[in-house]
Amino acid sequence: QQYPGGVDDIEAGNTDATTIEIDSGSFGGSGPIQVNDPNGLQFRGSGSGTSGTNIQSRLQLSGGSPVEGVVVRNLRITGVSEGPAVGIGEDAEIVENAVVDNVAVVGNPGAGIDVNPARNFELRNSVIENNGGTGVDLGGPGVGGTTLSVVDSRIEANGGEGVSAFADSFERVSVIGSAVAGNGGTGLFVGTASAGDLGPDVGASVDTAELIGVSAADNGGAGVLVSSDKIARVDIENAIASDNANNGIDLDGINVATDSVSQVTAANNGGIGVAIGNFDPDAVITGRINRALVDGNGSARGSSGVAVFDGVGDVGTSVSVSNSNVVRNAGFGVETDDAVPGEIEVPLDNVFLNKNGIARSTGVSKSRRETEVPNVGAQAD
Repeated sequence: QQYPGGVDDIEAGNTDATTIEIDSGSFGGSGPIQVNDPNGLQFRGSGSGTSGTNIQSRLQLSGGSPVEGVVVRNLRITGVSEGPAVGIGEDAEIVENAVVDNVAVVGNPGAGIDVNPARNFELRNSVIENNGGTGVDLGGPGVGGTTLSVVDSRIEANGGEGVSAFADSFERVSVIGSAVAGNGGTGLFVGTASAGDLGPDVGASVDTAELIGVSAADNGGAGVLVSSDKIARVDIENAIASDNANNGIDLDGINVATDSVSQVTAANNGGIGVAIGNFDPDAVITGRINRALVDGNGSARGSSGVAVFDGVGDVGTSVSVSNSNVVRNAGFGVETDDAVPGEIEVPLDNVFLNKNGIARSTGVSKSRRETEVPNVGAQAD
């Protein structure tokens, strides 16, 4: 059904059509747009940007278990009075196979987009900025087997985290060709259930977290924080994490993980440039940092450029650093923080360390002392 008169023509609970199309113009402001039982619904505007369909009402698509196959496209939503500007699913409803495409959610006092709890969701070609809460809130406890994607989008200058994605378990989290910048909290957070507060979450897992072509800059927390009891694989490639208040790239709480951080720049962050580890005594981490520039980090805390840490008994943890420049950081260039000396291996190959050098911290006090660490092909002056 087409609505040439705008959203005022849509009655709450209208599900007679599989497509709701709003003409160009500015509409709404009198209250939320509530569409109940929206399974298979396409809710779309006309045109694009300010010349297209502008809605000044909260859009809530919910009712149904699950809420499945919803598509929101070609809209600008701004000036919503309260709550998330776009809500798909509500309370215990599971959202499956939902897409938000070519949507601008700008200047709202609450969260931008709340798809919660979500299973199989994609945000693409969209701008989520200057909202008072979290830019994009995805996932939710009680959700397993989840695939979440953010593609070719900008999530900027929101009051909370840029993107927050968490569930009981993920099959895949993909953020590709997107920017998370200037947000009040962490730019991009991926975690499982109670990992939202960095607490333990036994049994939760992330099969693959894939971050390619991501820019995370000027955020009030970490640039990228991936935190879970168990992560099978993290791939970060062609990414920038710079000028964040905390760590640039923080792979925290990792257990039995394979991590690849390649072609990245982690620069001028207040904390560590690239941090990898877990204090869980059962954690065994293997990883690689390759072709990285880790420069000028630690200004707020005297932190190191690269830090690898583990818990008691984590024999076998190994994170290599190769073909990289680790320079001008406030602390050490490469720092290992192992509860028992010798549990962590950090082989270096063709790494320029400038004046930072290498250090190991031992014991729970984390007191630092210089030590001999394999430094094949590295330079230190």
